[in-house]
Amino acid sequence: MSKSDKQSLRYSDYYWCMSLKDFIEWVEADDDQEPATSYSDQR
Repeated sequence: MSKSDKQSLRYSDYYWCMSLKDFIEWVEADDDQEPATSYSDQR
């Protein structure tokens, strides 16, 4: 996924698996890596 593709994504679709900071860094990174995911255990 290119940087221009990522810039059209909405954080609201990703907030469940990554922080806003991580989302911004992933979108700004000019690479094809998958986003980092961070899960919180809410049991």
